[in-house]
Amino acid sequence: MRLFHFYLFYFILLGCLPLTTSAETFTLGKNYKLLLKPYPSTHNKNNVEVIEFFSFGCPACYKIEPELQIWLITKPKIAIFDRVPAVFHEEWYPLAKAFYVSKNLHIANRMVMPLFKAVQEDHLDANKETLAFIFQKQGIQRDNFIGVYEFSPGIDAQIAKGAELMRQYSIIQIPTFVIDNVYQTDLAMANGDPKELMKIINYLIAQAALQKTKK
Repeated sequence: MRLFHFYLFYFILLGCLPLTTSAETFTLGKNYKLLLKPYPSTHNKNNVEVIEFFSFGCPACYKIEPELQIWLITKPKIAIFDRVPAVFHEEWYPLAKAFYVSKNLHIANRMVMPLFKAVQEDHLDANKETLAFIFQKQGIQRDNFIGVYEFSPGIDAQIAKGAELMRQYSIIQIPTFVIDNVYQTDLAMANGDPKELMKIINYLIAQAALQKTKK
């Protein structure tokens, strides 16, 4: 009778298991590449840092944002996410400043979609007054926005640091993601599919986490 119960439990457990345990894999050189000169991380070594290089002026960045928002909710706990605004064009500089203003005011997550929509859908010019209006619609008084936008020297330093990171990583297109200062991937490497891009990022997070266990 005990043997019967054992096998009954075994087959019930077997039925609860997935049909396959093989993880989805991606190809070096096709879906991602290795960085030649990793940039020192300031985060806890027990975490995996994921950096997105983006701009509110970039249509492809806006294209992936819905999937990225889902990923931010479901991402592995070991992953720490940050964004670095790119300034490929002069008109993107105010957008980069607006991003760092939102971080300074601790509302970066709240401002991402309104800023994207204002630029990509409403086609508003990225100038100080327009940006102040966008922030006002999100509950930030105009004077508070202008004060940080115009009188925070740390913002220009952050933009300069972001530009240096882009040079360090040789980033020539966005959106591009750098994982743990080791791996790099982008939308083109995911065949233009935002969902596939998030899968690649999760795969690289797992690879980075595995390497940490070996150290």
